[in-house]
Amino acid sequence: MIEKFYLAYADGSEPGRNLALESTLLDNVLPGEMILYLWQNNNTVLIGRNQDTYKEVNLDSIDRDGVHLMRRVSGGAAIYHDSGNLNYSFVARDTDFSIDRQINIINDAICSLGIPAEIREKRSIFVNGKKVSGSAYYHHNGASIQQSSILVSCDLEKVMEYIVPDPEVFKKRGLAPINIRVGNLRDTMPTITVEEVAKAVIKTCEDVFKIKYELYPMPNRDLVEQKEFMFNSKLWTYGRPIQVDHYCENRFPWGEVRLEFQVENGEVTDARVWSDSAEPSVITDMNKVLIGVPFTTKGLTSALKQLEKSQERDDVISLIKEQEY
Repeated sequence: MIEKFYLAYADGSEPGRNLALESTLLDNVLPGEMILYLWQNNNTVLIGRNQDTYKEVNLDSIDRDGVHLMRRVSGGAAIYHDSGNLNYSFVARDTDFSIDRQINIINDAICSLGIPAEIREKRSIFVNGKKVSGSAYYHHNGASIQQSSILVSCDLEKVMEYIVPDPEVFKKRGLAPINIRVGNLRDTMPTITVEEVAKAVIKTCEDVFKIKYELYPMPNRDLVEQKEFMFNSKLWTYGRPIQVDHYCENRFPWGEVRLEFQVENGEVTDARVWSDSAEPSVITDMNKVLIGVPFTTKGLTSALKQLEKSQERDDVISLIKEQEY
């Protein structure tokens, strides 16, 4: 039961620090607390926890324009942040965490502004047929984050420039181009501001939780800076490269997945599982169990069956069986 509703604001638009603060809040949230963290990044491409940096974004354009490229702890696909986005994170212990309740809060907040929002597939929010907000999640040590960005007046031309701009890539994935399926709240209400959306989200939270917000006592700066170093590191953003001897890939209703294997003497010596699944934990666990097993269909599937049953796990097992290793 939620007894305290806290509001936390980022103290700037530097993405590494903002992600570090979110992670610190996750480490410190207590039972009975709900933290709503509101933040903005400037000129930033933020990729999901298990995405392949080299395949998801246009690195040449990002380098040319001096765009921040960061990896978050939550799952999902790459997104672009500027001052026209309102980023939010719900942070709570698992016992106080409800994805459906929280996504309804965001949807109701947008509707309260006179904008006809609705929740569709993958708990995404649409306005007049265009996606204005998605959802990604992260669970760690009994606490969880639900994180997303609400597109208010984002520069969508930059979204198309920096995130998988090749139309053939969209065609291969069975997706419509970004400019067709994504929109801003300002497309419907030209005068709406980020500040108005933030106030609506806070007010809706208070109505749902039946508690007035308190400002969260910000964590010790040293704790945040320790995490900031990780988020700003190239190893975290790009990952450790491996020699890819074999790979397989497919797209499922929950997202795209690509498995890469480094193999020596019939054994998997290294593996990478890339995915834009909104739930990152099962994908991260796959990376761990696939290393050191025989590179055979039986060896790979037996390793994956050690993991907790999930749709992602079962679909990846089916994909491996199709390869007949």
